[in-house]
Amino acid sequence: MRLPPLNALRAFEAAARHESFALAAAELHVTQGAVSRHVRLLEEHLGVLLFHRRAQGVELTAAGRLLLPETSAAFDRIVRAVARLGGAERELRVIAAPTFALRWLVPRLPRLRARHPELRVSVGLFNNRYDEFLEGGWDLGIEAMDSATRALGRLDVVKLRDEALTPLCAPGLRDGPPPLRRPADLARHILLHPTEDRTDWRKWAAAAGLPASVVEGGLVFATMEMALGAAIGGLGVTIGDLHLVDAELQAGRVVAPFDLVVTEDTGYFLFAEKGRLAEPALARFRDWLLDEIRGRGSEDPA
Repeated sequence: MRLPPLNALRAFEAAARHESFALAAAELHVTQGAVSRHVRLLEEHLGVLLFHRRAQGVELTAAGRLLLPETSAAFDRIVRAVARLGGAERELRVIAAPTFALRWLVPRLPRLRARHPELRVSVGLFNNRYDEFLEGGWDLGIEAMDSATRALGRLDVVKLRDEALTPLCAPGLRDGPPPLRRPADLARHILLHPTEDRTDWRKWAAAAGLPASVVEGGLVFATMEMALGAAIGGLGVTIGDLHLVDAELQAGRVVAPFDLVVTEDTGYFLFAEKGRLAEPALARFRDWLLDEIRGRGSEDPA
């Protein structure tokens, strides 16, 4: 089937979104009659009725409800594509895992500015919902993802680095009572979970040979930053990425009571919609980020 006229699709999408030919006409700066004619043309082209016409207005048919989200998504993609042609000075929107963003990415943005003064970057915090990235108009995302999530067909994914997951706690809590001398001692302490799915603790417990029941209890926090703060205060034992807590370890605010560090099947990834990592602005950010990760940037920020 050949595509219907674009103007007819645009009129339908606006009328369906507003459930009003009059409001659609106002949005599109045409007459109500023009909207009605475009919609009728589309219905004739498709051979289906898209609206019920009633005295008090219009109402979508089942076919209209099926078509609306697809046309809205298509027009949204066109708008974003046109916006991307606005040149290098446009804003690059990056959404990142909260702790990674606050502790690692944001402090390094001055170095990105020095290397690429033409890039303007804004950073949002990722809430572990991939529809938030796909539907939110973000250019790039940075998040810790497992193998299944990396297989999402709509994303191009670049691994940045492995995490280094290990338990963390205040020095006094490690020394007890009861002390933390071996992994089994965790059963006598409150565990602080940095994610609702408890994935990090489960991975570490499996590597340590602990039964899953040991890490099922405890308190759940929205981010690693929050769980780390609770651990520094002595509330319990959290698990975190050693790469992100170097300052606390050096200052002695937290300690890693065990030698076991888990790096397998975990890590941070940069992702974008399929094909977009080749765009010049996104490619420049990706290359800078990888250089920073690999230690090829300038001196660490203060």
